[in-house]
Order: sequence, then structure tokens, then C-alpha cells
Amino acid sequence: MSCPASPTASSQLCVIASRTAAPVTNTDCGPWLGRVALFSMTVRDHMRVAHSFRGEVFKPAQRLHGATCVVDVTFRRAELDADNVVVDLGRAGVERGLVLGEPNYRHLDDAPAFAEVDTTTEFLAETVADRVAGRVRAGALGESALGLDSIAVTRHESPIAWASYERPL
Repeated sequence: MSCPASPTASSQLCVIASRTAAPVTNTDCGPWLGRVALFSMTVRDHMRVAHSFRGEVFKPAQRLHGATCVVDVTFRRAELDADNVVVDLGRAGVERGLVLGEPNYRHLDDAPAFAEVDTTTEFLAETVADRVAGRVRAGALGESALGLDSIAVTRHESPIAWASYERPL
């Protein structure tokens, strides 16, 4: 199942899975050759921020502007846990909400955590991924989440542009 680009609810859950964790050996598999297939679970929400950028590269975005972005947090692992899931959906949704809630409806230029930083889509995807990873390591998503392999965050700036950041756990 895949998620539509524009969710109809404020948050949405999606599942994309494969039933094999064995390395791919078929020579017709292109970039998957020798890689391990992973299960993934994605939780989706949105965040609204105001910010401005420094530097000529940002042209009109140097002025204060607002952004409403859809944010996907994807959890990946090679094997399903004892309950046959990637991660506890309820806990993943709660923690995603807590992490996104901090910068939501904020003027990021005034937030101490973002002082003197251009809060680009790429930078915010990394920030969200690092904060969710911290919640996983702290046990907030349950003991089985400690078996996750990676987290990826995609921040959809618009229906035609987005940035992602993936990190190991």
C-alpha cells in the first residue's frame, strides 16, 4: 500500500513490506543485487513553521515566509519483531507527534535550537530523524524498536518537491 501525496486526515499510517530478508542474488535486480530487503512502516503528519534564510542562493526565501509540510517518518528493519510488525504504530504516532509538535506553529528564526541556522527542508528532515532516533534509543517506542535498522524522514515541501534524510540506528 502506498500513501497518497496529500493525506485527507491530519495523520496517516502506511505500510510497505517485503517478505524476504535474504540478500537478493538475481542478476536482473539491478541496484538490489547483494542488498538485504527491508520491511518499512511509515507514519505521516504535517508541520507548520515560519522562517527565513540567509544567503543569496535563497533569493525571495530570505524574507520571512511560512511553510506547511507533510512529514513522513519511515522505520526500517530486516526482520519483523515477535508481534510480526516493524514498529508499534501507536507509539510511533505518539513519538512522531511529540517530535513534530516542538517546532510546529513556531517562528524558527526565534527558536534557540535553530539560531543562526538556515532551516532548509533537508536540515529539518535530518533534525526530525535525529530526534526520533533519540526517542527510539530512549525506549519510547518499546523494546522491540531497538531492533530497527534505520529511520528515514521525508519532508514534502510541496506536491512536486521534497527532501529526505535516512540514518542508521
